[in-house]
Amino acid sequence: GHRGGGDKDKAVAEVRRRAGAAAADRDTPEIIPSYEKGGGLWLYLDGRLKRVEMSASEIVEASPFIGMDGFIYVGRKRSVLFAVDPVSGTSSWVHSGGEAFESQRRKQCNDCGGRDPLIISRSEYTLHARDTRTGRQNWNVTISEFVAHSGGAG
Repeated sequence: GHRGGGDKDKAVAEVRRRAGAAAADRDTPEIIPSYEKGGGLWLYLDGRLKRVEMSASEIVEASPFIGMDGFIYVGRKRSVLFAVDPVSGTSSWVHSGGEAFESQRRKQCNDCGGRDPLIISRSEYTLHARDTRTGRQNWNVTISEFVAHSGGAG
């Protein structure tokens, strides 16, 4: 089969669909996430679609900062780990950072039948842009990125 470009084509189609939906409200910017590592972003404003120079992960890393446009950008990253039995698909344990990892692991760990679990990480980037003069929120967006990790301790 034909490979390559499929995900990119889907992402471009979604950006165009959302841009069309936002056309009725031209004064309100719309931030449109794209399917890129680190969370690519597009801005739709005044009938124009423009790629944002920084990814979601770069905005979080630099946060907080004041942009040339007079907005202050604030972001945070939240990571969650899931251990999944590769055969049954059931979750063995979850680590969300809310409590100590060891106590959570002991509480939630189930037997995977001797198999090493598949570890899936979800990184969630939440971004806000506020007008520095008024404090009014201009936009916000949350993007999640999933990565599967394999390999065991044995």
